[in-house]
Order: sequence, then structure tokens, then C-alpha cells
Amino acid sequence: MPNTLHTLGGLHPDNGGPARSVPNLCRALANDTATVLRLLSQKRIHDPFFTQESYQMIRISHIARELLANFLMGNTGFRWIRKLFPRTICNDISQQTNKIVDQYDFFKNLIGESNIKGKIIIEIGPGDAVPLAFLFLADGAKKYIAVDRFIGNIGNNHARNVYLRLIKNKPELNNKDDLIDSMLKDDSSISIFPYSIESFSSAMMPIPKGDIIISNNVVEHLSDLNSAFQNMRSFLSEDGLMIHKVDYGPHGLDINYENPLTFLTIQERLWKLMGSNRGYPNRQRNSQVLTALENAGFENNWEPTSYFSKEKILKIRPHLDKAFREMDEEDLEICGSYIVSKIPKLSDVIPKSNA
Repeated sequence: MPNTLHTLGGLHPDNGGPARSVPNLCRALANDTATVLRLLSQKRIHDPFFTQESYQMIRISHIARELLANFLMGNTGFRWIRKLFPRTICNDISQQTNKIVDQYDFFKNLIGESNIKGKIIIEIGPGDAVPLAFLFLADGAKKYIAVDRFIGNIGNNHARNVYLRLIKNKPELNNKDDLIDSMLKDDSSISIFPYSIESFSSAMMPIPKGDIIISNNVVEHLSDLNSAFQNMRSFLSEDGLMIHKVDYGPHGLDINYENPLTFLTIQERLWKLMGSNRGYPNRQRNSQVLTALENAGFENNWEPTSYFSKEKILKIRPHLDKAFREMDEEDLEICGSYIVSKIPKLSDVIPKSNA
């Protein structure tokens, strides 16, 4: 195995010498650091090669890479270029469409297929493509609206191939290829709003009230939960339904650490410097998300979908940032959940008169 400490950033001769551009440097730092972290998590790095000092070097390289990436994403031009490249879709069309169908089935089972017909669907943070739009429309939805600060190039060739595969498998959408070409037009049944849900409100640009609001692994990326949920409430019809699937686990390079809670050890101020311009995970725990929803006026039901092991929590607790170190184990162990929310009816809020 090459000495990764000397190849970080593409500086090893085998990598073609020094990185020729900042994007290449970011990519090299990410790939090399991820390789070592992956080996570490698989316990394939042993002493005397991999010492504590080596581990600290990898941590420093990881943080440096994230700081640089966040700085670059603060530049409008760089951010525009970055959004041209896939982030939330993969090259394997078959694998991608299967994953999308699974996501859709999850939401459809909670909503009920009969409750989709004639409804307006709002999705928060779809990313590089809007494939769920076609599945909702196939099941009779009236309109699909996407709100995403980092919306990608949703009409590129790869995204179009995903849409076409979904359309091909849905008889209800036969001869509906024109949806793809018309989805950016004002009169389309698919509308895109490239704004942050934290700052986007009906006062900025009126949009129809949604009957159903959904998000898939997006809540953990919202920079201001209170503002985001308040705005979602303003977009939701009074008898509407909102469903969020939330991933409280590590993202990006952090998934490669042996302990999946390592990302909670970084101080909050440094964490914000690493990701404030990038939709970085907000590290809010399940109870904090529920509190923000309640503050916005929602009534909530939720179920956990995955857990961190108690052994991992016990091992890393002394090293967690203060805010997490003092949390209850029950809150720390929730790795994922889904939350179903609605606006309570007045009759549920106002006590009935005894008269």
C-alpha cells in the first residue's frame, strides 16, 4: 500500500505530480482521504504503519479539504459550475431507477395511492433530478412542485434517461415524453423553484398550496429548521400531509470512520466553516427536529428506521462536542426516522365549551 500521507492532494508522482487546479486538489484530497478512512474502518490498517499521528494527519486533511470546498462553494461562479456535475444521481440507470421506485413506494404507502389523485405535491430538495414528479403524475397527481436551493441540471442527458426509463415502465405516462421538455415552462404540471426553503416564502413568489409535502434525506441539511418548517406550513393546505424521511447519520467522508458518530466530535463553529455554503448536515438530532416542527404548529407522528449501536455511543461520548456529549442516549442512538406531520384542526386545539 502506498504511503497515503505523502500522496494526499495528488502530490505523488503516480498521480501525475502536483494537482493542476483547485477542483483537482479537492477531488484528490477527497479520494485519498476516503481510501485511508475506508481501510481504517475495515481494520486493514495496522501498527506500526498506521499510528495515532497518521490518523491525526488524515483527520486534518479531511477537515482541510472540507474547509476549502466550503470556501469555493461560497463563490457564485464555482457553485454554478459544481451544480453541472451529478451529486445525487449515479451512472447506473437501472440501479438509480430501482432506488427511485423504492423511494416513491415508501411515500405512496404512507399517503395512500387513492389520496394522490388530483393533489398538488411539493418536494423539498430533490437535487439533480425530479424523477418522483413523473411517478406522482402517473398516479394522478395534479401538479408537482420542487423547491431546492441547490437544484441541479434536471434536464441533462443522464436525468432525461432516468425520466424516460420511469415513463417507459408506467403505462399511464405513455406518449408523455413532452413532460420532460415542457417541465420548465410556466404552464407545466412540473414547476421548479431554485430557492432555499429557509428563506423562500409565499410572499416572495406565490405558489399553489400543496396537499402533500415530502422530502427524502433533506431535513438533516436544512440550515434553519424553524424558518424552514414555518415556510413549509405556509405552503401546506390546512388538511394537508407532510412526510420527511431523515438521515441523522454521517455523510460524505464521515461515513468512512470506524465510529459513525465521529462527525459529532467536531466543534460547532468549525463545523459551520466546513459546510455553511454547501448544505452540510446540520447535526440536529431527532428530538430537536420534532421540537422545531411543533414550534411551527405541526402535529407529528414518527418512527425510527435505524439506530447507532450503544457500544459506539459509549466509546465516543467523552470525545463528542459539548452539545452532543450531554444528550440522552435515546436521542443519540437514533440514526434515521420518518416523520408524518399535519396541521391540527381548530377543534383539536381549542377546548370544547362546557356550556
